[in-house]
Amino acid sequence: MMQQKIAVFSDSHGNWQDMVRILQAAPEIRRVIFLGDVLDDIETVQAYLPSLAFDVVKGNCDGYAQESVEKCVQVGQHRLLLTHGHTYRVKSGLQLLVARGRAVEANAIFFGHTHCATEQYEQGMLVVNPGSMNSHQYAEVTVDGADMRVCLKRMEKE
Repeated sequence: MMQQKIAVFSDSHGNWQDMVRILQAAPEIRRVIFLGDVLDDIETVQAYLPSLAFDVVKGNCDGYAQESVEKCVQVGQHRLLLTHGHTYRVKSGLQLLVARGRAVEANAIFFGHTHCATEQYEQGMLVVNPGSMNSHQYAEVTVDGADMRVCLKRMEKE
């Protein structure tokens, strides 16, 4: 299995331009995870960069969008739970989120909603929030077989 690089965005709230800039500057990224708020932004990014693979969930600001509030995806040997997090009350703690991760047998959980970037282990489970793209925060994930590395980033402003 070849190494995969993935960009993880959340909470763009109108800032689709920076997502496009980040992805155009990093051609090694072939997959994008978007954790909700605002789906119109990621649809614009998809229109600019249709060759990339996208995994998308909706957030609390995405109203009646058809996307699910969560999904599980397989990346290499890892099963990832993707969710915005509002349905698990992540602003009050990660217990419900981690319980859901265990229930779906995820190796890692990626969520948004709080606008606070974090990479931590909760009860042995990797839990990642890329922060808010509206604050120029995102995550880059590198998966190589059983190895998964997360790098929290902040876009350099020009």
